[in-house]
Amino acid sequence: MNKLTLLFAAAAATMASPALAVEFIDFETTAGGAATVVGSAVGNDFAALGLTFTGASYFQCGGGCPAPTDGTVISGAGFTSAFTVDFLNAISGFSAVNVTSSAFTASAFDGGGNLLGSSSVSGPLETVSFNFGGISSIQFSTTTQFGVDNFQFTQGNSAVPEPATWAMMLLGFGAVGFSFRRRSRLATGQLRAA
Repeated sequence: MNKLTLLFAAAAATMASPALAVEFIDFETTAGGAATVVGSAVGNDFAALGLTFTGASYFQCGGGCPAPTDGTVISGAGFTSAFTVDFLNAISGFSAVNVTSSAFTASAFDGGGNLLGSSSVSGPLETVSFNFGGISSIQFSTTTQFGVDNFQFTQGNSAVPEPATWAMMLLGFGAVGFSFRRRSRLATGQLRAA
């Protein structure tokens, strides 16, 4: 019976852990696997991954872009306008690569529109990254031409446990405590009988 209680506690602790998934987008294909069309808006092409883009289009980055980012990249209209990426669920990490020699700034916002942080890059193959939770949108802006590629982000937000996580953890601790208490009562009863 004690082994069953410990097994239940271990299962409860496992279920209480949030699932985090790392996603990678190189913009050569959409989330559905279709080839991207240069000149078209990105829009909802990655909605299956929980992303929508406002003001972003696909561009062909020919000989001017350094490998491994040559190919299709995204930018605002005419390579100079700002664009925004909105996440259906808050993410807990993000990075993207600058494919031009121009500078741009990426700003991360929470669900209430509050600025969480900004990061600027000024040269090719520099990476902009955010390593904190609660990111609901990221805005890219510049005063010159810019393009970005190779988005990587972590779905799930492990910064603050959800109430269900706390409940499962407490249930697991309670089961472990119950098994120890029952074990000590059995041991005490066996000593008295002897």
